[in-house]
Amino acid sequence: MLALLLRNFKKTGKKQFSIDDIKEILKLSFVDDTQQNDTETKMNIQVTNNYNFLKTVWYYGYKKLNKNDIFKTVVLRIQQNYIDQFRNLLSIDQRQQFNHYDTKPKNNSEFDLSDCPPMDGSDEDIYSSHPSIKVCFANLEEFDDFRNKLGDRSITHKTKTVWYPDRPTNNTYSGKWICNTKCENKYPIYIPSFKRSDSMHTVKSLLDLDIDNFYVVIRPIKEEITKYTSTMEMLGCSNKLLIVPQKYIDDQEKIGNFNSIPQRNYAYQHSKDNNHTHHWCLDDNIKGFYRRHKGVKLPFTKTAYPFTFVEQYIQRYTNIYLASLQYSHLVPANGNRNIIIVNSKVYSCILIKNDNNIMWKGSYNEDIILTLDTLTQGKATMTFQNFLCGKLSTGSTKGGNQDIYSSDGQTKKIDALMHQYPQYTKKIQKYGHPHHQVDYTSFKNIDLGYKKTKLTLPELHLIN
Repeated sequence: MLALLLRNFKKTGKKQFSIDDIKEILKLSFVDDTQQNDTETKMNIQVTNNYNFLKTVWYYGYKKLNKNDIFKTVVLRIQQNYIDQFRNLLSIDQRQQFNHYDTKPKNNSEFDLSDCPPMDGSDEDIYSSHPSIKVCFANLEEFDDFRNKLGDRSITHKTKTVWYPDRPTNNTYSGKWICNTKCENKYPIYIPSFKRSDSMHTVKSLLDLDIDNFYVVIRPIKEEITKYTSTMEMLGCSNKLLIVPQKYIDDQEKIGNFNSIPQRNYAYQHSKDNNHTHHWCLDDNIKGFYRRHKGVKLPFTKTAYPFTFVEQYIQRYTNIYLASLQYSHLVPANGNRNIIIVNSKVYSCILIKNDNNIMWKGSYNEDIILTLDTLTQGKATMTFQNFLCGKLSTGSTKGGNQDIYSSDGQTKKIDALMHQYPQYTKKIQKYGHPHHQVDYTSFKNIDLGYKKTKLTLPELHLIN
């Protein structure tokens, strides 16, 4: 009311006021109920307009920050029945609005999904059912105050999502996905591996799917051969070890291909020599394969369905030369996501069309280099997010590229990528250390070459 009085005095433009002037201003300020409601509505609209930036983002303390001044952000999800309680707890007034949907896009209309299993179920999706906001903190003090008020000290600087008061669960589905009939992958799977004979995560995951059509590809190092042979004998698949000849490795290194690149190229050639039109190349630290459906991610067992699905689906598009399963940790069980991402990154679990004739090269970022080499020739890629691979994070498993990425390895990795493709890559700070960022937007319109084909997939069902 005081602010309204001051505005009305200011509107007159006078510096001195008579008694009549003051009475008139007070009369304008203290209107009847109907006029008062109109005035309040206008004032609320004005306030709302002044705080439009709060529609989807809450700057802690209502002070809007520039991007460079943000200390940390957290996605805050609130159970629908606790919104008022939550507002009171953190003193969030009615200016702040919440999203009632996950903000990631979901546009699958461009793809032919006939003959495919159901791939949505947002009615059971907890991200769509409960509101959320993105919280931005200016400093550590604000973040600590936030944690204290929520009474949850398990929230750390690495926390990306917080639920209040706790996370709802999806109890509709449980168990493992299996097929009603035998389902086998058509194309061979190759697993380049190094110093991981004691873990063998990918091999164990394939065996759990009853997949027999695979090879573990290693260098001709005596101790490694002994260790891998012993482990694979225990797993009952010793005949699946593929040892790269030393001469092949020497020839590869002469042209600048090191680390796992010779094994990958040997696998490529091996598949072509055996008259395959495609082959899979999988990292050796994949732990399980999953289906994302109706707000849950459940594993597959006793079936090669995820591989068979991709093998059949890409036959609908003549220009798909690389296809992959997305990382499970990059796709939450809930929330809207595109089922298929086109002309972007393919990582770690890749189906390669052999007449692509683009070989692996270099020492670092082999998946990104292969992707960019393919896209720059006008050839398309697909990444599937309905079926996922449980790729473990780099460095969490001994062996592999762990040695080369220690010390200044990460910097060399980024520099090598930027040197080869400076027009698409840049160096950024992420997770507290330098990281690469690749811009794939210029490739989005590469034609996929659609043709109508029928998928012949078995039926999926759950077992406990």
